[in-house]
Amino acid sequence: MLSSHIQLYFIGFLLSSFGGYIPTVGGLCSLAGLIVCLVALKRLSGENQHLNDAFRFEVYAVFAAVLVLLAMVIPFLALILPIVSVVLSLLAMYHLFYGFEEVAATHRLAYPQGRMQQCFTVSILSGVVGVVVSLLSYAMPGFSLVWIVTLVGLACSIIITVCLYQFLQAAKQASL
Repeated sequence: MLSSHIQLYFIGFLLSSFGGYIPTVGGLCSLAGLIVCLVALKRLSGENQHLNDAFRFEVYAVFAAVLVLLAMVIPFLALILPIVSVVLSLLAMYHLFYGFEEVAATHRLAYPQGRMQQCFTVSILSGVVGVVVSLLSYAMPGFSLVWIVTLVGLACSIIITVCLYQFLQAAKQASL
């Protein structure tokens, strides 16, 4: 049962992470992935406190992201809200990956200890690059650094995807 929830999160992560790279329907894929991730996190939230907190912070991050879209008409909010959204997403990722670490330890999964914590470090890298580029873009209008965010985001998403897939396989192997 647990592995099916982890698999659901994995599918949602893939859709939301790589949906932005699909022309035309990318936004819909990302939205669908986000919804699937929220459903999976809600189902996983009873497993431990970290996963419960991951769900809660992910909901906050989604709310902040919606505010970012609504605040594009107010320049100051357009600068601050993306940072708030990234911070909330990082808090959600922290609890998610540390929650998965607890699951691996509790159920004695054949999965390297600390690998999920490394995924959190990768998430921080992606978030920091996003915030720095957001600030630089605001400070230097007309100078586009979006390609940096895209490249770093894609690399981080691939690393996390591989780790989540390996974690999913370990959970399936343990028949969770």
